[in-house]
Amino acid sequence: MPPELYGRNLSGKTERPEMKITSRLTEIYLPASEWAGTSRRDSRERAARLTALDRQQRDAALGEMASQAIRPEERIRRWEMLYEATLPRRANHTALAIIAAHTGLTIEQIHEEQHRRRSMPHHRGE
Repeated sequence: MPPELYGRNLSGKTERPEMKITSRLTEIYLPASEWAGTSRRDSRERAARLTALDRQQRDAALGEMASQAIRPEERIRRWEMLYEATLPRRANHTALAIIAAHTGLTIEQIHEEQHRRRSMPHHRGE
């Protein structure tokens, strides 16, 4: 993701787009700039700009998630991060069709990732 899409924290340092919600709220209500307005209107405007930026970043992430240049396991990992969910373990889970649609993968490719994860030692017994 291009650096110009990164957020800024209170110290002025660049942060990755995966900032926590508390950072976003801080940016809205406690702006880093000393001359930035602190009225409700100013806060609403900052919130609208940040929401638009978040939407732009999410749209970019959705587009990248279905890229054929990215390995299937990486696409699934990105889906998990974006939706804050984990790949279901059951082969007939209804969410698999949704994951396939969002990632551009086939159900068979998703089944292969499920099998790969099951064969990994740290996934056993979950």
